[in-house]
Amino acid sequence: MSHWYFHLPNMLLAVLAIACLIRLPLSFFSTNPITRLITRITEPAMKLTRVITPAGVPDPITLISCILWLTLLRVALYLTLGAYGLLPPTGAAS
Repeated sequence: MSHWYFHLPNMLLAVLAIACLIRLPLSFFSTNPITRLITRITEPAMKLTRVITPAGVPDPITLISCILWLTLLRVALYLTLGAYGLLPPTGAAS
């Protein structure tokens, strides 16, 4: 993997965002092992989001806010690496 500095953080942020998307509907049901696993995976990102969001915001809204922050971080990573010319090549060479 020659462009690990892009792919590794990008995949980590994508997995966290998808786990948050999975956690959202699961949070309305009973706690089962899958729900606990997803909650454990997403809890660090949720704690960071709770620092940013006001205390009165309910958990489902904080979860949506967490997904938005993770997506913004992915965009910021792409734009930052693009500004320095470090993005992996895209498409087929002609």
